[in-house]
Amino acid sequence: MLYVVVSAASAQTRPDLTGNWRLDPNRSDSATYPELSRPVTLVITHTPGELRVETQTARGSTTEVAHFRAEAGGPGPGSALARWRSDTVVIDAVRDIRGQSVTVQQTMTLSGNGNELTVESTVNVQHGYSLSRGKVYGSGRDVFVRTAR
Repeated sequence: MLYVVVSAASAQTRPDLTGNWRLDPNRSDSATYPELSRPVTLVITHTPGELRVETQTARGSTTEVAHFRAEAGGPGPGSALARWRSDTVVIDAVRDIRGQSVTVQQTMTLSGNGNELTVESTVNVQHGYSLSRGKVYGSGRDVFVRTAR
């Protein structure tokens, strides 16, 4: 007898980060900053072409949009680009913070059950020179829990 096994490879689906997410201050580095107005909620809209993140705090809200792009090259000033690294979204952005040009890289990873979002951020100050053994970057990890819409 001859047996033929046919295997169809299914297209890999990416996690959908769409939803409302509340910062868990007990598991987040950002919660240690006194200037951060709490509570913090992210409202994420995720489409194949972009990732829109509205950050809501007691002081108001801001919205940032990162466009998915496969080609090489970094973002220009005031813009953000997103790409996939396995099941993690990587966002590269150029921002102005208190008059200083900085680059920001964030990774967003959804937990296996889809109820937690981990955001790891690295901010690098672009001042044109380096100090010997001087740290020109900061990093942190925040955990958000999915909330009802």
